[in-house]
Amino acid sequence: MFKTIRWTIMTCAVLLAGCGGGGGGGGSTTGATTTTSTPVVTIVPPSDGSSTSVTGSPLNLGGLPYPQGIAIAGGKLYVANSNGASISEISLADPTQVQTISLSYSSAAHIAYPTGIAVNAAGTKLYVADASSTNTGAVFEIDLTGGTSAIASQISGALDNPYGLALSADETTLYVANHGAGNVVSLSLPTGALQSTYIYTASDAQPYPWDVALYSGTLFEVDESKALGSWPITSPGAFNPTGLSFGEPTGLVVISGYLFVSDYLTQQILKVDLSSLSVVKTYNVAPYQPFYLATDGTNLYFTDANKGAVEEIMNP
Repeated sequence: MFKTIRWTIMTCAVLLAGCGGGGGGGGSTTGATTTTSTPVVTIVPPSDGSSTSVTGSPLNLGGLPYPQGIAIAGGKLYVANSNGASISEISLADPTQVQTISLSYSSAAHIAYPTGIAVNAAGTKLYVADASSTNTGAVFEIDLTGGTSAIASQISGALDNPYGLALSADETTLYVANHGAGNVVSLSLPTGALQSTYIYTASDAQPYPWDVALYSGTLFEVDESKALGSWPITSPGAFNPTGLSFGEPTGLVVISGYLFVSDYLTQQILKVDLSSLSVVKTYNVAPYQPFYLATDGTNLYFTDANKGAVEEIMNP
């Protein structure tokens, strides 16, 4: 099943090929008592290469064609441009250095609508989910050893509208938010063979997952039921609702024992203490709409698909 996409679409910029859409929903944020603060957000607009520090003032910055997935390794930030069918590479040391990775393909299948991405620690392999109907849902591995001239190989074509990705610490397993199928799957690397299928409980009426993250033997997910849940990595059938719910949670990342959750609808990023599974801080990033998240180990980065930009929260 291919899920209907509901978010506002930017004008397509043709970098390689293709156009697409996003998704969203409605609801309200509930959970533990939180401490709310307005962070300093650094906007990195690839259109002009400048950096601007803001505290919530509206900025209409563009440049990336509907960016969704984001990943960091080797001092470089990688962004999946859904409406450009391309991947951008941004230097963290000098954000004015933005390059579009030129892809060649090892097969006839091409990336048409990149969504979630993950990169290995060495920054030599990039994994990209393709939620397009062209490939009926696929994951590609991109060999980055050639710099911005990279080779893309389809390693799985049996998915349904895949979105967020998470790579295991030993880099032998890739976890995929298989959004259209309403489950999460793990793929064995480097072959891309299906390893496990993580299923929900019958009480979760709308379990279409957006993103996944790994921490200490646990696989976390956020989905269209507006909730945060988890499985023990070794028990794909043992789904555990955390009791935390959000407006429209779309992205996850772990930093120093805390799970950060982006809430697209409420324009917030929430910091969850994983030892107590409670929200300990809420970052209001309005007017920005946080989509997917990444970290360099210290700072937090998120995509704003509608503005076509990447934002940074320093030392969250």
